[in-house]
Amino acid sequence: LQFLQQFVTENQRQIPISNLDNEQCVDEYQEILLVIAQLKLLKIVPSHGSNNDKKEDIEAKEEMQEIQKLCVDILKTDSSCSKAWELSGILSDKQKNLEAACKHFRIAWDLQNHKNVLCGYYLARTLLQQQQYMQCIDVGHKVMACDAQFIKVQNIIDSALNKLRS
Repeated sequence: LQFLQQFVTENQRQIPISNLDNEQCVDEYQEILLVIAQLKLLKIVPSHGSNNDKKEDIEAKEEMQEIQKLCVDILKTDSSCSKAWELSGILSDKQKNLEAACKHFRIAWDLQNHKNVLCGYYLARTLLQQQQYMQCIDVGHKVMACDAQFIKVQNIIDSALNKLRS
């Protein structure tokens, strides 16, 4: 995996994704970039306020910038890549940019025809945080229609309903 990451990191500067001529190569290259972005995102751990965490915060910010660059590179050539939009949403959420996270999750959710329950969950949670309760409930119900056992989404729907009642 480190070999793959190093290879792509070294070569993405030399071979921009837009210069690849074979559609299959572009798709495979995008898949590799998405896997790397997902792995980098998993590495980011929130800090808890100690002095050692300042170094970790700087490293996390650098990782987030790299992830964002990977997603932007993919979306420049394929604006319908739902996974890149979803990763951008997760990244924006981690950066506490709820407006951007909501926009990115909405695009990913729409591109996936409202069938990806995890993306729908992220969107519903973000809508709840933005106090957009009716939209949150609507998305939550669509997620529950896909997977009635997704308890976290039901909890979000209940929270939104409680906020509307109060």
